[in-house]
Amino acid sequence: MTGAATLGLDFGTGSGRVVMIDLNTGGGVTEHTVGYQRGFLDETTAPQMKLAPNSAIQDPADFIHAAEKLLSWAARAAADLGFEIHPIGISATSCTILPTLLDGTPLLHTPAFAGRPHAFAKLWKHHAADHYAKRIAAARPSFLGRYNNQTSSEWSLAKAWQTMAEDPALWQATERWIDAGDWIVWQLTGRETRSASHAGCKNHWQPDFGGYPEAGSLEAIQPGLGSWLDKLAPPHPLGTSAGPLTRRWQDVTGIGSAALVGVAMVDAEAAVLGSDVSTPGILVAAAGTSTCHMSLSAQPTPVAGIESLVYGGAVDGLYDYSTGQAASGDMLAWLSRMLAFGGRSSPEAVLETLVQELEGSVSPSPIQVMDWWNGCRTPLGQADLGGIVANIKTTTTPVEIYRAMLEAGAMGMRYAYDLHRQAGPIHEIRITGGMARFPAIMQIYADVMGQTVRANSTVLGSARGAAISAAKAAEWVVPIILGYTDYEPRESERYGEHYRQYCRHIEQASASTS
Repeated sequence: MTGAATLGLDFGTGSGRVVMIDLNTGGGVTEHTVGYQRGFLDETTAPQMKLAPNSAIQDPADFIHAAEKLLSWAARAAADLGFEIHPIGISATSCTILPTLLDGTPLLHTPAFAGRPHAFAKLWKHHAADHYAKRIAAARPSFLGRYNNQTSSEWSLAKAWQTMAEDPALWQATERWIDAGDWIVWQLTGRETRSASHAGCKNHWQPDFGGYPEAGSLEAIQPGLGSWLDKLAPPHPLGTSAGPLTRRWQDVTGIGSAALVGVAMVDAEAAVLGSDVSTPGILVAAAGTSTCHMSLSAQPTPVAGIESLVYGGAVDGLYDYSTGQAASGDMLAWLSRMLAFGGRSSPEAVLETLVQELEGSVSPSPIQVMDWWNGCRTPLGQADLGGIVANIKTTTTPVEIYRAMLEAGAMGMRYAYDLHRQAGPIHEIRITGGMARFPAIMQIYADVMGQTVRANSTVLGSARGAAISAAKAAEWVVPIILGYTDYEPRESERYGEHYRQYCRHIEQASASTS
């Protein structure tokens, strides 16, 4: 062996990814992606299950299968390239959450609960719990103070209440209620080692406010809801090692016991480290199926519209501020499916054509779009809102709609940027994730934002961040070597009126739902 490497595994909505980082240089060595075997299910893809509207569930076996494939591939690649694998980091979507037994066995994989909808993992974008989220927020509990006085159907407590109300036998049998990222670490190491990242982001855990909410405040909302706390466990700070791979995982993957697994991270918070950000003043946007925007501060400063304010979720010792757009990539995937309807082309081919045609499109689209295909996360926190496409004509082209969707996504980021600046000065914007690889898309973002945006040279920013976090837990120091492509706005006010119209839609929606 000639070198040492750290691995970062990122479990997204449709696939798992791994990136290998040279511990001595900080450079990316290689990367790989594995699609899930079964994929997520909803009322349209699994009509036989009779799921509630706006459900999004998944078999957790997908994560184990992907982890086996990714780690085995990485072991072979490392051997071929002369590297020995040391730390392994895990990031995952938040809050994709599942019920298990005390030993970590998913209830879905037990004879008593096999096939029952609430035994599956509920994906981050599971919105069938929206009714319960609204009832929690309506009670105005104090523990929502750092969460814009709201909670979401995407978050742990609302999903727990839905499970308790709709399948009480399953809820009673649930001994652990755990985020997928933390569960994957548990499976790899044989130890339940939860993370401050997942606990703080969407489980309402605040270490300087006493940790998780008090049982009394939950019981006041709904008798029995305090049982949620019995199914959680204390989280561990970033920089904690959960231990080596179990013997089974060593045998299956070919990775030795020198590889220590770090506690998991929320993918958006991992993207902060993956973008080499550890101090305030930089907005990091992870733009993929959804988009999350993160910034850091030494002090907690609540700002209306900021989705969450968490201590130690991205960088130990600092508060991170989070906002998000729930469908920035999902709405593009929806458009590609609509255009591919009938089978003459595939959604992937449609998207490739749209990106190519976008290269020759320079003017703002005449179409107006609100990017709410999965609801409005920031600033309204309303999962039941729908997307808007306006000013369609018989001469409208597909690329005009596609461009308008991208412009709306960029306007949502501009709105979030303005919110983050209320918590502290922001002097730089860094973008990672799948969209960062397309120059034409990044140019639209720069034009809409009216300022420079920096695209990360490693689009797998969350996987890289998980690798860096695990390396720190194992007391390795990873050099910073990332490069960026800067995109300058072509006109500072090219989208001024478009953005004002976007803001007016938010104001109107806020007034109608208040």
